[in-house]
Amino acid sequence: MMTAQPALAKNASYQMMQTHQAQNLSKLYGDDNRKDLEDAPSEHKSLAKSTAALIANSYLTKKFNSYTLDAPTLAEQDGVCPSEKFRDQPAAAICSGTLIGPDLMLTAAHCYTSGAICANASWVFHYKANKENKYNFEKNDVYRCKEIVYKAFDIENGHDFAIVKLDRKVKGVRPVHLRQFGSPALHTPLILIGHPRGLPTKIADDSWVNEVNHNILMTNVDAYTGNSGSGVFNAETGELEGILSFGNEDYKEDEEESCFLSQVYQMQDGGEAVMKIDPVREFLKTYSSH
Repeated sequence: MMTAQPALAKNASYQMMQTHQAQNLSKLYGDDNRKDLEDAPSEHKSLAKSTAALIANSYLTKKFNSYTLDAPTLAEQDGVCPSEKFRDQPAAAICSGTLIGPDLMLTAAHCYTSGAICANASWVFHYKANKENKYNFEKNDVYRCKEIVYKAFDIENGHDFAIVKLDRKVKGVRPVHLRQFGSPALHTPLILIGHPRGLPTKIADDSWVNEVNHNILMTNVDAYTGNSGSGVFNAETGELEGILSFGNEDYKEDEEESCFLSQVYQMQDGGEAVMKIDPVREFLKTYSSH
């Protein structure tokens, strides 16, 4: 999403990528509902298989047919307080995305404001937390950006989409199902799947639609910077309703401890904007792979 940063990132690659993101993301609504993949219900895990993280190539070291991830932890990157969840996990992702075709990744347009992103970052599947806190990926987990086949960035009119054609078809992952018609009703339950603050895949449920506009849903999903482009799913049907675009501030500073804490908002104050999937669905009707 687009959100303000605590400006503590020390890694040059991370800083370069973050400058290309819009500045206005989010945080928590009520309780923190973010879960690691292993702690999520089986039906949510199935949806998460289509999720990938946009990661700077400088964080990925290739050796033969595999990759090793070397990235700062959330604590190192953001200076979060000891009470913050997931602070010892790596914070590697720039944005999040969802597979919508055999070789098509859907994300937010503001994740690709520079051509350098396409050249210097890869889409990585199966970026999930593990007990050893070591992250290795097979060749078939990592895909390069070949070209951007669709891009629409007009926030006022509810457009913040980029569709990235990957360098090859993704193996072992099924594209998600998009809502085919209509619009979700007020209070429709939602699931957010992506990479808040660059962390391994997190699934956040117990959220819903607070307001329905022409092209934008206002929601109370627990989202942060790094969730930009994350898939937002209908919790009842499993269909993709849209992607996360922008929201409220992520952090507040604990001045006594000189660290950052997640902002907490009331559930009824949902300020996380989800771009409805309609423009993407219409594009796919006329798109032919080439």
